[in-house]
Amino acid sequence: MQRKVGRVQDYTNAFLGTLGLILFMAFWCIGALFGFFWVVLTAACLDQLRVRFIRVHGCDRDDPPSVK
Repeated sequence: MQRKVGRVQDYTNAFLGTLGLILFMAFWCIGALFGFFWVVLTAACLDQLRVRFIRVHGCDRDDPPSVK
């Protein structure tokens, strides 16, 4: 017997919040171990990777995402 599966919950906000906390802890550890310069360098590199990823895999729309 097959059951109809409904929509799943949207965990995007939970994922982004957790990712932010993990990145904060990672940068805090890098700063404690190697100094502030390496934290800034790592954050800048990750930001450049993010920008390149968005340019390559970005959406076709030019309008900003809507606020719920």
